[in-house]
Amino acid sequence: MELTKYIKIYDDCCKPQQIGNFIKYLNNKVTFEDAAVIGTGEKDMVDKSIRNNGIWTPSENTLSEIHWLNFYTCIIKHNLSRYQTDLNMPTCSSGIHKFSVLKYKEGGFYKPHVDHHAQASRNISTIFFLNDDYEGGSFSFKDPSNYEKTILEVKPKSARMIMWPSNFLYPHQANTVIKGVRFAIVAWII
Repeated sequence: MELTKYIKIYDDCCKPQQIGNFIKYLNNKVTFEDAAVIGTGEKDMVDKSIRNNGIWTPSENTLSEIHWLNFYTCIIKHNLSRYQTDLNMPTCSSGIHKFSVLKYKEGGFYKPHVDHHAQASRNISTIFFLNDDYEGGSFSFKDPSNYEKTILEVKPKSARMIMWPSNFLYPHQANTVIKGVRFAIVAWII
């Protein structure tokens, strides 16, 4: 089975000005927390040797947050429809689970991992790159039987979205940002 067949890349998912406005909002109005990894117990934990990046999950507390959540949710849903059509998949899903924005500063990374867990039952994963004005920070899919081997490396590009199955066959990682700041939206379809 060719694993890369189920990884789809969609470019130009929105206009540069829309992304620019959102990045201004992120830089001026948002406080990012240290991102956690799913723990073995009931509580997630921050472990910067596995994952070193900030995270912000919009709520419905302000009109701005509602606006950006709705705007990017529509883009994700549109591309989910494309993904399901491209792969001739049935269009059944319960919706989007946990939409978050990730911020990787210089030295930021996330080691190989999979998105589906007993505590997080996810079917399809998506990442939407907001910017590309930094060095490093590529996105790699790993061989499920050998995490040292890369099966596909994707260079981030502003307004580029990637979708893939969340299961154990798709370990992936965010490579280290060398210079600048990388912003991306992540969401999972359940």
